[in-house]
Amino acid sequence: MRVTYVFDECNNYPEVDWSKYGFEPLKTGIYTGDVECLFVGCETVDDETLKDFPKLKVIGTRTTNTENIKISKPLTIFKLEKEDVLDFTATAEHTVFLMLSLAKKAHMFRQTVESGKVVHVQGNDLRNKTIGIFGYGRIGKAVAHTAYAMGMKIQVYKRDQESKDHMLKTCDVISLHLPARDEFKDFLSFEDFEKMKESAIVINTARPYMINHIALLHALETRQVRGIAMDYTSYTDDSEIDKSILDYARTYGNFIVTPHVAGSTYETKKLAAERVVKRASEYVG
Repeated sequence: MRVTYVFDECNNYPEVDWSKYGFEPLKTGIYTGDVECLFVGCETVDDETLKDFPKLKVIGTRTTNTENIKISKPLTIFKLEKEDVLDFTATAEHTVFLMLSLAKKAHMFRQTVESGKVVHVQGNDLRNKTIGIFGYGRIGKAVAHTAYAMGMKIQVYKRDQESKDHMLKTCDVISLHLPARDEFKDFLSFEDFEKMKESAIVINTARPYMINHIALLHALETRQVRGIAMDYTSYTDDSEIDKSILDYARTYGNFIVTPHVAGSTYETKKLAAERVVKRASEYVG
């Protein structure tokens, strides 16, 4: 059995049969000097972390990137590869959930129940509305498939300014699924929000930096769009603009923030964990 340590604050490895893969996980707080394999999820691993694991050979993460692994030592790192996630639907489902929540004004239903007062809430149908998919990879295609089944019309970003401008002006829903690259920083800016319909819904389940933070807050406060929803959030109260955005989300229903949980369903976590652990097991023998 290979001695293994699992950082699992976010329950990233639910019900993994470690012995099946030849691993013997240590409990938190136990001596880690003999650990050869380390498995993480949302936790950060850096050079300071490695001081506790002098014999470490392999790091596994059940994510598709290694942004949280910041080490200088040349270790083998296993992450989810493209072929691993082809059948994952959690993020696409979360995107549709956010879209429906804003379209149907779900926050007002809760307020009505909690207040005990009858409030007539009028949402909108999505049938015959147009959704613009920016980023037509695995997640974008899954969202388009579901939207089409709901009777929506689909437009797909062609990676040029003409396509972008046309979609911003004509789409009822803007959904971001672009890859995590610097070229897409501030992909939606002040000028972009000005091109959108006042009734538009904007969904970002990609990276927060794809929408300019100040432009986002301005669009919400001036009602340039009907609503915005984001999953991945790095917002804290550390800066004035971040504090303003969080305060707005806590106060008003046209801005929904979920804390990077789109892909964190039980089924997806279990599949991801099994695939990463299996690959690491095959590597160490």
